[in-house]
Amino acid sequence: MHLVLILLSTLIWLRGESKNSEDSSCNEAGVERVDPGDGSIGYIPYTAGKFVGAPLKYGKHYAFHQNLDQLLHHYVHKYKQWHPKGTFLDVGGRNGEFAALAKGYDYYILDRDPPKAEAEAKFKYYKCDLYDCNLKSCLVEIIWCNNVLEHLLEPHLALRTMAYLLKPGGLLILRTQWLWRYHANPSYGDYFRYSARGLEYLCIQAGLNPVNSGYHQLSKGPKKLTYGSTDLDTPPVPIPLNLLLPTFVVCYKPRLNERIVSFQEVQSLPVQQHPRFYLDFSMPMSERISSTTEEGGISATA
Repeated sequence: MHLVLILLSTLIWLRGESKNSEDSSCNEAGVERVDPGDGSIGYIPYTAGKFVGAPLKYGKHYAFHQNLDQLLHHYVHKYKQWHPKGTFLDVGGRNGEFAALAKGYDYYILDRDPPKAEAEAKFKYYKCDLYDCNLKSCLVEIIWCNNVLEHLLEPHLALRTMAYLLKPGGLLILRTQWLWRYHANPSYGDYFRYSARGLEYLCIQAGLNPVNSGYHQLSKGPKKLTYGSTDLDTPPVPIPLNLLLPTFVVCYKPRLNERIVSFQEVQSLPVQQHPRFYLDFSMPMSERISSTTEEGGISATA
């Protein structure tokens, strides 16, 4: 059994390596960056205080955010502020629910399942599996991946593929599930749940630098119970709905000569010292020296 797992892992790695070696069209200098000239800061501060729970035991990292949509949308808008032209790839975007978020950018959807006819006539599609699309490297500036990763059997390969599609200087914004009921359908299964730290690891292994990660607390209203799917083969395990917890990670693909974050077994290391890239588009190497200058919260200019 161990030998089979080793061979499978090697095959996945080789598939990713062969894809990367076949296409050398990637410009490592990265995407063109333009100072908006309006005095805007070049980064999104961590949202200290915008969390659910008691003391900030882990500082500003791995927080439980009350409005994750707002935070992730801020990253998109900040990126477009400093990169006025580009392509927004919505992985698993099916019918284009996030098209408005890509305003000003070319908007593409990558999905193996057919969309509705109305969406197919309106949007541009890469109709393929994320693992086998035969697309060029360094294709897009922003990748948006919303509630897809938990349905994929090979998450490492999925992250490698998305990193391959990103231009140096590009941004991956990924949301998936940390705690939720089983929710497969006839088109795809439901396999994994992820901690914020686990998502950071997947990004680092794919050559991407973690910028921010955490959770979304969706606790609203009175406590209720659900028994998962109504399918007969689904175990009736009670799940408290007030503990529905998505998780997210924002990752940056470093340009030529920019710092590459390496994975560390942090163990008891203070969370503030966990490997992280302090992204700042106004800096020559895209990074602040530290996060100590952050005041917390999203400012009016962010």
